[in-house]
Amino acid sequence: MKEDFEKGLNMFHKIAKGSAQNTTPREKAEINLEKDDQITEMADFLLSKKESQEEIYEIQKKKEKIVRKFKLALKSLDDNKIEKLKQKEEEIMVDFKGGKLITEEKEITLGELVTDGDWGIKYYLGETIPRIVKKEFLLAKAKREILLLLNDQIIINELSSPTDELKKKAYRGIESREENNLQPGIIAERMVKNLIKKETIDKDIDFRIIEADVYQDVEEKIDFIIKRKNKNRGVGVQASNVFGIQFTINTNEKVLERKKRQIRYAKYQARQEGIGDIILVNIPINDVMKVYNEWQEKKSSGGPDKLWKIETKKKIFKNVLKGILSEEEINQLI
Repeated sequence: MKEDFEKGLNMFHKIAKGSAQNTTPREKAEINLEKDDQITEMADFLLSKKESQEEIYEIQKKKEKIVRKFKLALKSLDDNKIEKLKQKEEEIMVDFKGGKLITEEKEITLGELVTDGDWGIKYYLGETIPRIVKKEFLLAKAKREILLLLNDQIIINELSSPTDELKKKAYRGIESREENNLQPGIIAERMVKNLIKKETIDKDIDFRIIEADVYQDVEEKIDFIIKRKNKNRGVGVQASNVFGIQFTINTNEKVLERKKRQIRYAKYQARQEGIGDIILVNIPINDVMKVYNEWQEKKSSGGPDKLWKIETKKKIFKNVLKGILSEEEINQLI
């Protein structure tokens, strides 16, 4: 995201965190004064509306609440004092039997458990679930919720600032997306991302998938990020090990050329954020909606990508990871 906006969010984070703590009336008044000053400063500096920055601050408070809830849940796990919540009707019970995660008499993987939330699948973890699994599940849920709120903050800021009109149109398009009416390209992108992400969770693989925020999507043409782990112990991840992926199922040559031009322009900006390269991956998958609609009938664990044929999965792994992993590493995923 924009550096100045990120700095502003960090200030909102500190203020919102302080306001949530037990404070005296005088301290609360000082925090509110600091909040009002920061909102005014952000609006002036970003050439944004004060009302928009106030809305962004209120969303920041929601993010802080999610973080506090997650930390409390972790502490409960450590203290072995889990609050027993009643299972909701839409939640699927998950138990741990014979060293496996079992739901509705079927085995699911940890990767499926933590990514199925992207498809609206909700799980209820039974008492037999190991602590590490519960932690990973809670962390994935918190990250997913925070990213959605961050995207809301970015969109509000960009629409209230002097942003290019074409980019504003893109932000409005994302803002108006309805989960039950997604375009085939968006569905395919999510299916591909989760197919690969599940493999990185369930197998010992030398990379991981990072979610892209809405700014990276619009400004840097990145749908998701692949970060290779550095094999040199004690050395941090280098930009050359971080790749932005722009995925498309579109086969129109003019569209593909336009995407290539956009990526060329976006690469410099992405490098400032530590992303070494942006790769355009074009895979004409013709059965996206057929598979997705078939999955919609039961909404089974594992998401719609689980229904893809093995040949389709092989094609995806090879095309997305070519040039990032060796052929031997890619074959380990298939």
